[in-house]
Amino acid sequence: MNRNQGEREAIVAVAVCALILAAGAYGAKAETVESAADAKLAKLKIIPNSINWRDVPTDATGSSFTVSLVNSSSRPLYIAGVASTDPEFVPTQECAGVTLSAADNCKFSISFTPSAPGKHKASLLITGDAAHRHKTVKLSGVG
Repeated sequence: MNRNQGEREAIVAVAVCALILAAGAYGAKAETVESAADAKLAKLKIIPNSINWRDVPTDATGSSFTVSLVNSSSRPLYIAGVASTDPEFVPTQECAGVTLSAADNCKFSISFTPSAPGKHKASLLITGDAAHRHKTVKLSGVG
């Protein structure tokens, strides 16, 4: 593992821990069984469910994509946070800390800046009312 890879993994670990702690601060409980919060998060519709960047030059930022989060339930849904598992994929934070009313939506953008040539893969994590529950969007790009 090179130094940059180790730094990236450390940054991702800190971001994921921050999201889990943020969810916990709002009364979320870490449970291994399905809870009411799981059922609520299941009603979160994410558009699109995957994003792919092609031929982005190293250290340049590719076009941003818009991601929409739609609450398709009849109850409010808290979005604890949005984070990427790889710092080369950077989401904006307009939806973090937002409570979506029934049928409400929130939009944010995500960009890709490859630090090295080749294929890159990651996941976009959207955490909701429960500390260990999240939904993902597949991310990929070619640098």
